[in-house]
Amino acid sequence: MLKMLNAFTDEIDSAEDAIADVLSQIKPEENLLKNSAGIISCHRDFVDSGLIEEFCARMSFDIIGITTLASGTSGAYGEESLTLSVLTSDDVSFSAVMSEPLSRGNITKPLSDAYSAARAALPEDPKLIIAFCPVLSDVSGAVILDALDEVCGGIPIVGGLTNDHTVKYDRSCVIKNGESRRDCAAMVLVQGNVNPRFFVTSIPEKNVQKQRAVITDSDGCVLKRVNDMPLLDYLTTIGLKKTGEAASSLPFLVDYGGGTRPVALGIYSFFPNGDALYGGNMPVGATFSVGMFSQDGIMETAEKTLSAMLNEKDVNGFFFFPCMSRCFMLNPSSSAEYDKISSMISDPIPFHFVYMGGEISPLYDDDGKTHNRFHNYTFVGCVL
Repeated sequence: MLKMLNAFTDEIDSAEDAIADVLSQIKPEENLLKNSAGIISCHRDFVDSGLIEEFCARMSFDIIGITTLASGTSGAYGEESLTLSVLTSDDVSFSAVMSEPLSRGNITKPLSDAYSAARAALPEDPKLIIAFCPVLSDVSGAVILDALDEVCGGIPIVGGLTNDHTVKYDRSCVIKNGESRRDCAAMVLVQGNVNPRFFVTSIPEKNVQKQRAVITDSDGCVLKRVNDMPLLDYLTTIGLKKTGEAASSLPFLVDYGGGTRPVALGIYSFFPNGDALYGGNMPVGATFSVGMFSQDGIMETAEKTLSAMLNEKDVNGFFFFPCMSRCFMLNPSSSAEYDKISSMISDPIPFHFVYMGGEISPLYDDDGKTHNRFHNYTFVGCVL
């Protein structure tokens, strides 16, 4: 049996008060079982004040997490806040680790070393990896995920990229046991009697163009040619300006084939020659359609995801990892997505809701096999 214990605090001025607030909610003496691990999300000020370091030092279990734009749990949500989930069990084991720094050209080895160290502490392979990754200016999150996917042999990975309130995520960081790093990844391996299930929605079908295009030239996450024409020329054929500026706010629904659903990806930047850097891989031969990102679509997909999750049996808790662009799009009602989720969960199901700078979740193929994917614009749900 796995239990999820949740706590929320906006007490940022006093570590003692924040710790007391959290402990009063999780009641560790009464609720902790044999094995435990914590998942934390917080405003960057909790890190800079030293509160996170002191907070984690007082806990009796490993904690990993990220800074974020906003997070919450049942009945509590905010930006300048801290949300903690404790996974605890007698028959599920946890192993947490932070990698050495990641950099362009040095991604796989730090992740391999970290995974190997965490795996060595478990009797069997994990059934789930909860992973939080840094935002690097010259390395896509998809590259980090692909490396970790290879290292772990395709074990399902859920989580995402850290973020903050700055335009370039300059203050974002990944956390493990009070240590905060701008360039490292953290993960907790979950092994034993656990049955994770994954739910992913991005853009409603009605908001996706019927016209499909074929990628004919690319390099990793860089898209160069579509339908045998330069990318900018292609964009003009669907009514977008040749500068590409309008396209930078549109989701591209990329179909990798193999029976999995399309992945929503965004354009991060354009190069002077007209090529574009996307949030995920754009392989030659893959097809895509262009979608429309809207407030109504955000609310519709959040509701659709949760409705499916609520139909599941044997539920011990939910993680929600929506893209932070959804929060921005909902302004000035930026809490609307959380409000919808919270209102729909009438049963006492514990949950942790946290915005991501890029989402990681498996997708299922036609045979039910999972394939780890990197997403943008997406609402990710994980049932434990």
